[in-house]
Amino acid sequence: MAQQRISSPVLYNKQPFDILKYTFSIDLTEAPKPIAKQAINTITFTWTDNPVEKKFYFHLRDLTIDSVLYNGKSIQFYQEGNIDSADFHYAIDAPIGAMKNDIVSLSIYYHGIMGSEPAEPNSWGGVFGTNRILYTMGVGFHANYVGTTQHWLACYDHPSDKAAFKGSFIVSKGKYVCSNGLLTSIDTLENALRFNWETNIPTATYLLTFAIDSFIPYQFGSKTNIVYGLKSDSSVLQTSYKLLPKMVDMLERYFGPYPFEKVGYVLTPTGSMEHQTMISVDQSIARKKDSVNSVSLHELAHQWFGDMVSPIDFRYAWLTESFATYCETLWAHELKKNTGYISDQQAKLSSYFSSVTREGVLSLDNFERKSPSSNYPSTIYVKGAVVLGMLRHELGDDIFFTGIRSYLDKFTYGNVKTEDFQQVLENKSGKKLDWFFDQWIIRKGWPRFTFDTTSIIENNSKKIKITCKQVQPKEYGYFKNVPIELGFRLADNSYIYKIIYSNDAESISMIDSIPAYRSMTINQGPTLRTLMQMVSITTINESEDFNTNQIYTYPMPAQDAITIEYPLPHNTCIGDIILIDTSGKIIKQLKKEIYSSEGFEKTGLFILHISDIASGNYTLTMKYGNNQLSRQIIITR
Repeated sequence: MAQQRISSPVLYNKQPFDILKYTFSIDLTEAPKPIAKQAINTITFTWTDNPVEKKFYFHLRDLTIDSVLYNGKSIQFYQEGNIDSADFHYAIDAPIGAMKNDIVSLSIYYHGIMGSEPAEPNSWGGVFGTNRILYTMGVGFHANYVGTTQHWLACYDHPSDKAAFKGSFIVSKGKYVCSNGLLTSIDTLENALRFNWETNIPTATYLLTFAIDSFIPYQFGSKTNIVYGLKSDSSVLQTSYKLLPKMVDMLERYFGPYPFEKVGYVLTPTGSMEHQTMISVDQSIARKKDSVNSVSLHELAHQWFGDMVSPIDFRYAWLTESFATYCETLWAHELKKNTGYISDQQAKLSSYFSSVTREGVLSLDNFERKSPSSNYPSTIYVKGAVVLGMLRHELGDDIFFTGIRSYLDKFTYGNVKTEDFQQVLENKSGKKLDWFFDQWIIRKGWPRFTFDTTSIIENNSKKIKITCKQVQPKEYGYFKNVPIELGFRLADNSYIYKIIYSNDAESISMIDSIPAYRSMTINQGPTLRTLMQMVSITTINESEDFNTNQIYTYPMPAQDAITIEYPLPHNTCIGDIILIDTSGKIIKQLKKEIYSSEGFEKTGLFILHISDIASGNYTLTMKYGNNQLSRQIIITR
């Protein structure tokens, strides 16, 4: 008989039980102090296998267990694992006479001070109390156990076993409790109120929550679209959430009907999280009067990705965060059409390359969690969103979106892993996608390219040969079928765009019938953004139309990066590139030594990253020995 093992946060193990419902009651009359004066959680579950010599597991941290009852009778419970371990938990042995398919009520009585994940490097998940509010967050960014509902609810705190939830919260009069599902009643007790919340839709434990404050419910477009804030929040919420009905409509259009009883938000002091039907949103964001409110859109998208369809364990967190982040891009398209879509994808691409300097180079699936990474590194948000944009380009809109709908329909209220998503898309498209998932999701890294372009004018048209070489570190491997969008700027400053594909170490592409052009952009077109970096480009240009006494810069105005096209006459050395503000202060200075080859007049391209530079007017200067060329540029945010 195989030994039973509890699931760890990053390794699902099938269990001999299935939890059906949590029925929970807690006395929080000391709120906002995080004190559970008395709590009881009755876990209704069924033995799905012969329970002889089997165990039932549950998690609880910080709190003291008073007793455990199995179908109303006291039963021995015991601790397994060290408190510092990822799988610390309690267990009971199946009693003599227990049988497969038995439905069991396991009641756990406990009390104490509710806590949170360790404070170092910072505490995000668990229970928190301020001078006015008591609230919870369902995951920790650094806790090795990830799920932090176990800091207040005795439960099997693992995303693989989803269950219904009924919660009764006793608080002092004047307080209001927000939680999952629907508020079924408010009972008046002698010196307190009892708020009763319930959902019969399966919920992963990390998505359960409560928040206690002097909340007032505000409705937006529907009685089931509710934001819980303070009385003083009335005006700001009308601005920040005026587009909430439009958010719901857009997500339903792409992904099907909203899957739960209500759309709920509650304002909390720090962080935003997609608790099922009761999204915690950072009050500073909600109070910004930003009607675009992409953070709230992101958390709303999680109701489909992460809540309705949940990862079977936290190795697959990218299936929640990447999708919700890509929905921000869809929201940008909803508001500003293709310009918004491309701008948002570009911002996420730039954000990713900034993040790797802080957290390292990670895969999307089963990523490294040790510092400087975490349970929720930026990679699974912004890299994942760009990769999904590339997957959309690979499959086409119809297959991409119908495939996602099929995936959501197949696994509604269930659990998934990466292979499940891949298989649905392969079935829908008729394509094998191993290569795509392997290089963009399973592996880490991205392609880096050098480009050599040669162009010859024939009958006022150019024929262009582009040699594209992958020069990323060897451990990243080579990337197949990488789409690279090229833009050719014509004499009238209009553009023609072409997409070429890189395969393995070196690829050669020929482009015919391009009119005489002034310059070329890479990965800056209107179709997509590819996860790639350009290391260098060398252009051998036989055209006479390039002014060898001028610098070309684009786009203008610029936001995150400027492409600089510069002349490189033969036998010439380029020196420093300097960016100067209007006061004459040097803002950025780069050392370059580029020598031309004899016999050609070349043009070079260089990408100058400016995301760390404030909006304003600047002068860009390139030194040529004792000479220099300058150009005015504008940076906007």
